[in-house]
Amino acid sequence: MTPPDRSRLPPALLDFERSPGRYRVVLREPRALFEHIGSVMQLAAGRPVEGLPAEPANAPALRRAARFFVRTVMLRPGSDPLTLLGLHPGFEPAQLREHYRLMIRLTHPDFDAAGEGWPADAATRVNLANDRLSSPEQRARHAAARHTPAIGAPAAMIDLHCHILPGIDDGAKTLDESLAMARIAVADGIHTLACTPHIYPGLYMNDGPGIAHARARLQAALDQQGIALKLVVGADVHLVPGLLDGLQSGRVPTLNGSRYFLLEPSHTTPPPRLEASVFHLIVAGYTPIITHPERLTWVESHYPVFQRLIAQGAWMQVTAGALTGVFGQRARYWGERFIGEGHTHLLASDAHSTGRRLPRLTEGLEVARRLVGDREASRLVTERPAAVLANLPPLGFGLPPKDADQATGRPSMIRQWFSKRHPAP
Repeated sequence: MTPPDRSRLPPALLDFERSPGRYRVVLREPRALFEHIGSVMQLAAGRPVEGLPAEPANAPALRRAARFFVRTVMLRPGSDPLTLLGLHPGFEPAQLREHYRLMIRLTHPDFDAAGEGWPADAATRVNLANDRLSSPEQRARHAAARHTPAIGAPAAMIDLHCHILPGIDDGAKTLDESLAMARIAVADGIHTLACTPHIYPGLYMNDGPGIAHARARLQAALDQQGIALKLVVGADVHLVPGLLDGLQSGRVPTLNGSRYFLLEPSHTTPPPRLEASVFHLIVAGYTPIITHPERLTWVESHYPVFQRLIAQGAWMQVTAGALTGVFGQRARYWGERFIGEGHTHLLASDAHSTGRRLPRLTEGLEVARRLVGDREASRLVTERPAAVLANLPPLGFGLPPKDADQATGRPSMIRQWFSKRHPAP
């Protein structure tokens, strides 16, 4: 039997590593990699591939590129068991065994995964995927549970919270890391991204002009590399004395020069006079976007406070990774509750690196879809972020009715569902 033609595999691998944003992975692009995904896994594991030279001159580069594909596509947060193991529906049991052995050898710390940057839970997820697909009964349950996707993400998403500027806060450390983050974002379907480094007196002494300069330099580097990502200015702002003066002077930048800005409360302590402070900012003409309330240690005792802040005119932003468990079960519970009960305006990545906190929205968006439906979930990453960047009035982009199902008009059961299925941690 003539072996399959794998001649397109090496150039496709190298091109994907270089420019992943060119490809729509939700549509199984680049096709050569998905068609020969078993060979990609073999290359990642350093094994010979039939139809390719046994020792190609660029073997290290191919292995690195193959591992990049495994890490960013197969092991991305929220991947289903078939994607995790590189399988198609209707796979043969022998193929499951082969792919499982390759993936566990790649990701298990007892083998050669040390220092490769695999997600910490990679081997556990591989084992769970194998368990779910290892018997006809399990496969049947998985097939019944799967839905036909919409497909993946909306055509063009906007991420309004990302620490991508190199070397100015606890986000990207180098230009190379910033470029890698940008490639991951574009591959996820993000076309516009807000550069939002911390501004915190005494720790991160950033300001509007400095952030704008850093954004312009990174945008030039993206353009030079052919990475199709538009950057806009913003900041992750802490609630400190003088904040209003900073906003009015431009020392503290808003998102793309609009009335909207990211406001980060203390993670561990409720800020004194939070409601009054937010009210004064709104009266002055600004719309604060409270960042990641689901991750604050004091959210349990102050959940009604966030509801009152929304009533005043503040917006809420939930982190996509919180919905997939990146920040633990507690943050996941509160993230689902904020979205499921209709208290969330925006979904953002709050990305800091190419590792655990990477710039992806699709997996969190899929959770949001299950909670509030396709239309409202899409508004979290398209319509409302676009309104922010265009400085449109917030009243035209409000939250959906909280006490009625948008599809049926009947009273919502979301609170009962959460109380029964998701007891507060």
